[in-house]
Amino acid sequence: MLVVDDEPDILEILQITLESAGHRVVTAADGAQALAAVEKEIPDAILLDVGMPNVDGWQVLEQIKASVAPELAAVPVIMVTAWASDEDRLRGGIEGAVEYVRKPFDPSRVVSILDELLAPGAPPEPELRKHVQQSSLERLARMERGLAGDTADGPRGHLTRLD
Repeated sequence: MLVVDDEPDILEILQITLESAGHRVVTAADGAQALAAVEKEIPDAILLDVGMPNVDGWQVLEQIKASVAPELAAVPVIMVTAWASDEDRLRGGIEGAVEYVRKPFDPSRVVSILDELLAPGAPPEPELRKHVQQSSLERLARMERGLAGDTADGPRGHLTRLD
């Protein structure tokens, strides 16, 4: 696994959690280090922060998914970030992330997501990415058409004046 985050505490939490679950973990403190790491070795999955200095997570995601190396482009990317708006979540799905985990997060949830993505018989990443992209584009279209309360988390119920 490649874990990319500019916060040392997050790197440590994820590294310990993933290693305890039996994964080998490589860490990167920024986007440039992440891109250098994937040139050396293609990971099984990438956990990627968005808000990092210089090369941010969006740039890393774009470069990985645009890679001419099909095995790199097919690596599942999970965004793990404090960028919590619906628009950010949709952007992650549209640009190729297969999951979007908001900070603060439950480390065991990250392990569960990885277990599902990497399980024998799980859909291949390109198929999963296409499904997530299509779903995200549909949600974005509904949001842009102004359907009341339609967000990445699903439609909201009727709001009262008190809400």
